[in-house]
Order: sequence, then C-alpha cells, then structure tokens
Amino acid sequence: MSQRPKDPRKAGQEDYWDSLWDKMILKDQLTTGQGYVSATPQEELVGKTGKTMTDLRPAGTAWIEGRPVDVVAEGVFLKKGAMVRVIAVEGMRVVVRQIGE
Repeated sequence: MSQRPKDPRKAGQEDYWDSLWDKMILKDQLTTGQGYVSATPQEELVGKTGKTMTDLRPAGTAWIEGRPVDVVAEGVFLKKGAMVRVIAVEGMRVVVRQIGE
C-alpha cells in the first residue's frame, strides 16, 4: 500500500492531506489467490474458425465457438461476414486470418 511521505514539521497533528489521500486511494487488493481474475485466458481459440460480425479495421468482433470475441485481423481489413481462423492469442489479443476468399 502506498503512503504519502509524512511532514516531520506536522508530527502529532491531524494532516489534512493524509485524510484526503486515505479517501482517494483504494486500499482493497484483488488478487488471483482470492479468486479474482481480470480476464479469462483464450488460448483454446487457436485454430478455431468463425465469422466476422463487424468489419475488422483491423480490430472488430467475430463469432467464434458460439460467442462473440474481440479480435484483430492480421494486418488487413476484412469485411463483415468474412470467414476467419484464429492464428494466435497474445494475452487478451486474439489474432485472426481470413480463410477461403
């Protein structure tokens, strides 16, 4: 937890800035050990195929495995309705390539 440095000249006195700091800073921590997950891994999508729901310029949405997935096209613009295959998952970035032009 971060704390603002104390002013030695104000020792023993209520410090307005400390009070303000305590009100503005989030003190709770959300950790994976407690069961909090910021995003679910999507590595299982590699090799799966789907259809674009939006134009990919180069980012957009595709319908893959029965659900919408935020994807990024591999360096090209793709029209809505194009068939794509997931070629990589890099963290939250799902990269797709057009198949069967």
